[in-house]
Amino acid sequence: SRYIGNVRGVNEVGGLVGRGKAKIDQSYSRGTVIGQTYVGGLVGRPDSGFIVNNSYSQENVTAYYAVGGLVGGIVSSNNIIVLNSYSSSKITNASASPAGGLIGYVLSSSINVTNSYWDINASGRNTSAGGSGKTTSEMFNQATYTGWDFTNIWEQTAPSASYPSSQWRSSLCGPIGCSPPASKLSSETRLWIRNFIWICLSIVAAIYFILVVRWYKNYNRRNRNA
Repeated sequence: SRYIGNVRGVNEVGGLVGRGKAKIDQSYSRGTVIGQTYVGGLVGRPDSGFIVNNSYSQENVTAYYAVGGLVGGIVSSNNIIVLNSYSSSKITNASASPAGGLIGYVLSSSINVTNSYWDINASGRNTSAGGSGKTTSEMFNQATYTGWDFTNIWEQTAPSASYPSSQWRSSLCGPIGCSPPASKLSSETRLWIRNFIWICLSIVAAIYFILVVRWYKNYNRRNRNA
């Protein structure tokens, strides 16, 4: 799944999920996330058993407490897994604390972060409560992503000059199905659709008129015979 756009809230705010227990797989978010506490580019505050796998966030994240490029904060939760994921999100509030490039805050929780990274240049953060920080040039290097599947899951549209992206993003098909193209229809296509709809409505109206006329004639004929 994916979300491209702006998200605004107060607490436990995420680009894709605010708070809950779920498995996010081959998903991403892009845009702006604004809140106050427990705010993350992808997930605000995951509960026990939450899994983030093969996913990423590219957000501008603005908040004050427990702020993360991918995950905001984790408190009193167990068996949290972040696997083969990354963030190139920017933490826009320099005074936010605690805050991290990938994960903002972890307290009294068990979390397993494996082969997951954040861009220290883009995020403006050199630290995180999990994951490995890399420079932008390293994030553009496919060799950075240990254990990632660039045959079936990930791709780089511009090798050595772009972040990885999910292969299904290019075809606009995700784990839960296909989404319509985001681009706008051309003016010619819109005109053709509008004319087609007008013709269909005209035909329906003509058929309705004929049926009404026939009914009226039959009605008058029955009345005369009576």
